[in-house]
Amino acid sequence: MTQFNYNRNIPFATNSPASDQPNMLTNTNSTDDLIGVDHNSFNVPDGGYHKIIHQTLGPIGGERSRSGVGAVIANFPAAIPGINQVFAANYTPDYNNATADTQLFNKTSQGGVSQLTGDDAETDGWQWVGGILIQWGIVAVTSLPQASTVNFKNRGPSGKGIPFPNNIFIITATPTRINTPSGAVTITIKKNTNPEPTINSFDWAVTGSNGASTPDSFYWFAIGN
Repeated sequence: MTQFNYNRNIPFATNSPASDQPNMLTNTNSTDDLIGVDHNSFNVPDGGYHKIIHQTLGPIGGERSRSGVGAVIANFPAAIPGINQVFAANYTPDYNNATADTQLFNKTSQGGVSQLTGDDAETDGWQWVGGILIQWGIVAVTSLPQASTVNFKNRGPSGKGIPFPNNIFIITATPTRINTPSGAVTITIKKNTNPEPTINSFDWAVTGSNGASTPDSFYWFAIGN
């Protein structure tokens, strides 16, 4: 990262212009260089408009991070009445051997925290979108009837699936073949004897009416936070 030098209180009332000129030149160039990091600077169209937004993890030595189920948070900024804050922090997903990566977060004036970014874009993947966690996957079906469990954590080809940190709102499932010439396929989503899935997993059962053909697989989609 670049450090821009700046001399405060220049020009000073009792200094000669010749004495202050080197410091004034430094200040003028630093102003132009600083604006040009993330903005269109002087003497160009759309001056002052953002080109890109760079965000650090906070004050030097003050790392911000979130990891694991239950939103374990370290050194997030304090809430400020009347102010909404958007900031970068390290996020460590909850799967085996996960490493931290910088993601975007929001904090309201009342202290509510939402994760805005973070993803694993695979056939069994997930995406944080504005504080909501979306997950999806595909499950192979080899016979009718058939039943098993999808564990959100460590699933998929790379084992990077994660559980929902707080809540699960809805799960939907779609077989690759819904209707067949003489029957239909049904998928049931449940959690053992309790009909509600948990933040860690859901049970599923695939059945078919007389004459139904076995689907190759079914797709599932889940929303939570």
